[in-house]
Amino acid sequence: MGTRVKLTYAAPLELFKHEKPFYSSLPFTISGAKQTNFASSVEEFEIRDIRKRIGDFSLEQNGFQIVDHATTFDDWHGGTKVVKEHYPEVHELLMHTLGADRVFIFDHSVRYSICQFTPSTDHGASKDSERYCW
Repeated sequence: MGTRVKLTYAAPLELFKHEKPFYSSLPFTISGAKQTNFASSVEEFEIRDIRKRIGDFSLEQNGFQIVDHATTFDDWHGGTKVVKEHYPEVHELLMHTLGADRVFIFDHSVRYSICQFTPSTDHGASKDSERYCW
């Protein structure tokens, strides 16, 4: 059993067969110039926890693969440390897992959870706060 969610994707417009999607946050001085040619599409899916099914997925069959790997690296705030210390570990993991001759890691993103605690309101009654993260 999973959780039903709505995910937003780039809409597969016919236009994208000959033009790349774009968005400009800069104002154009040319009259009638488009700020974007991007359109989105919302689809509903069921999200399931697949961690207990590690062996059920392969890169060849599913386009992704789950690998059981524990890292000792924990300094995600140190940008250069991520590159110098964690990249070699990921490089070795990918070489070994994929049987690759060459691996080139060119970028990474560190995502943070921002949480806000909102006190419940029940006419002043003391209740547990609700936690919202995004």
